[in-house]
Amino acid sequence: GEVVNTAHGSHFETERHFPLHHRHGSYEIADLAALSPDLLSALSGGAIEGIPPDRWLFLDTETTGLAGGSGTYAFLVGAGSITPDGFRIRQFFMRDYSEEASLLDQFRAPPVSGLKAAE
Repeated sequence: GEVVNTAHGSHFETERHFPLHHRHGSYEIADLAALSPDLLSALSGGAIEGIPPDRWLFLDTETTGLAGGSGTYAFLVGAGSITPDGFRIRQFFMRDYSEEASLLDQFRAPPVSGLKAAE
């Protein structure tokens, strides 16, 4: 990864790309890309219909907790997406509380090309 500077400060960011033939457990990434666009309809009780897998975003956050006191900060935000040639994961790390604005600003920005191949 690398330190990324934004108009709001800096944070640490990593990016990985897994090719379509990459196996995760019993499945290849290509199997994920081939899922039905109607899958989200079944999972959402019909609220989300006809969205193809290449428009899905897989989001994971790690926070300082939901209790009071120091507040709740998302110190790690991970986003995964299906691409024409595989699966892309970006992770945004807040190394200090002051980096929250930079992390959130970069998370909402369009991705930059230059994917790193998975090993």
